[in-house]
Amino acid sequence: MTFELDRDVPDAEARKWAMFCHLGGLASLFLPVIPAANVVIPFIVWHAKRHEHPYIDVQGREAVNFQVSMAILWFAAVAIIFVLKVIVIGKLLFWVPGLIVIAQLGGTVVGAIRAYDGERFRYPLILRFV
Repeated sequence: MTFELDRDVPDAEARKWAMFCHLGGLASLFLPVIPAANVVIPFIVWHAKRHEHPYIDVQGREAVNFQVSMAILWFAAVAIIFVLKVIVIGKLLFWVPGLIVIAQLGGTVVGAIRAYDGERFRYPLILRFV
């Protein structure tokens, strides 16, 4: 018997680990001493558990892609603000990295809740790396 991601609801253990893949993105809030913890922790959880269930593989991949996309957006916003400070416009855009962090937190929580509910959740408008 095969598992169909679109029709079958995964078991509780698979949903739990898929949720942990998404919640690993919040690690940067609690572990600020680890660089890129919001990317590293979901990657470690996904890489360790991806062979146990196809649902964990799909949701872990989504979580890692989302965290990588958010990290790239944040670094790009900070770099642009740093460059534009020379012509004073950068000071008007100081709120953009904070907005990216808020979107990251909201997306992470929504992804974790939907993964725990057994839905096949996909983040909109992200880059797919893995």
